Amino acid sequence: MTVSADLADELTALVGRPAVETRPEVLHRLSRDFSWLSPILSRDLRSVPASVAVSPEHTDQVADVLGFAYRRRLAVTPRGAGTSNYGQSVPMAPGIVLDTTRLTGISDIDADSVVVEAGATFASLEEKLAEHNREVAVMPSTVTSTVAGFLSGGNQGIGSIEFGSIWDGWVRGLTVVGCVENPEPVDINGDSMNRHLHAYGTTGIITRARLRTAPKRDRTVLFAAFDTLAAATRAGRELMDLPVPPRAISVRCRSRSRSNSTMSLPSTSTARPGTRSSRAVAAWPRCGAIWTAKPSQTRSMAMAVPSPPPMQMAATPRFSPRFSSALSSVTMIRAPEAPIG
Repeated sequence: MTVSADLADELTALVGRPAVETRPEVLHRLSRDFSWLSPILSRDLRSVPASVAVSPEHTDQVADVLGFAYRRRLAVTPRGAGTSNYGQSVPMAPGIVLDTTRLTGISDIDADSVVVEAGATFASLEEKLAEHNREVAVMPSTVTSTVAGFLSGGNQGIGSIEFGSIWDGWVRGLTVVGCVENPEPVDINGDSMNRHLHAYGTTGIITRARLRTAPKRDRTVLFAAFDTLAAATRAGRELMDLPVPPRAISVRCRSRSRSNSTMSLPSTSTARPGTRSSRAVAAWPRCGAIWTAKPSQTRSMAMAVPSPPPMQMAATPRFSPRFSSALSSVTMIRAPEAPIG
């Protein structure tokens, strides 16, 4: 479907010229996510370039666009930052891509929650909350993801060990706009939110959310090498029972045939401590476990499980300066094959 001049003009009248995009090269970019990383999805997911993209600045404009699409019988594909690997923001039919990235407001930061608009990223949310000595309870590992993108397409992330999934109470409220003839924003909470969480926008577009926050903690990352995946997993499970749970635990297993240890870092590794995810990915020649924790618990963390085996501590300079500068401290622990506990 080619966008007619009249259609573009009508959308421009609703949301303003800067919010309407018709350039083919931009529409091509906004009609993709990272599903191309999968050879299966690259083969089977036949996307259709959007006919037009619209990026509203506030919730009322979202309602205007959805009402317009309903009356014109146009398909609508909601989009956040496009960080999904599974095709959620890929159009399956000609129509409108609803780009939410201009909805970036963060407000009403109180003792244990914050109101945030759909297109704000978790990186910007963490940065704002840090000014109030708070942090978001749960966020995805891709911190450039948008809030509504995660609530619509994800369910667990960094912080879920302590606060659970999106259905476990840290999402306090939503503002949702349906695709009907004359839509109006609806504020919902409690069990009524369940039909909109992890629904990919099919039951309505999330334009705003109230999320639980937690006291800001500086983070320390520990790396532990184990000889078996089972031992690494057992250690991780016991760490989850600490009085202050780790913010994240990852386990990575590499083939014994690899003789050299390698390490890759997230794109946010130069961030200030406590304002981004401090989770990294480490690849060891055997098995590695990674977790983050409150500093007061970190040094004794390995000793906080029953009958720990002897451990050797490696100095921080072993890691690159870029990595070390991103964190409060970094500690590597090498454990023998005997399982902890």
